[in-house]
Amino acid sequence: MPLYEYTCQETGATIELIRPMADADKPLTQAEITAAMGADSASRKKYRFVRRLSTFQAKSDAGARVPLPTPGMDGGCGCGNPNGPCNL
Repeated sequence: MPLYEYTCQETGATIELIRPMADADKPLTQAEITAAMGADSASRKKYRFVRRLSTFQAKSDAGARVPLPTPGMDGGCGCGNPNGPCNL
């Protein structure tokens, strides 16, 4: 099941829940809110959560240059096979 993020309209607090895709936009149950926020926090007030667009970021060395193999280099093949050419 996918992981969804929900933001409280009153406080701005964000919680994450694993829910079926069919239930992604359905209102959260009090049990789900309690499980995510803890019994003390969730019982103090009625919270209204809306689903948030989840994003993620991958980090890479985009500026790094990687040398490509040269055909015939060190007696091997350009594909990196050290045992001979593969007829690229």
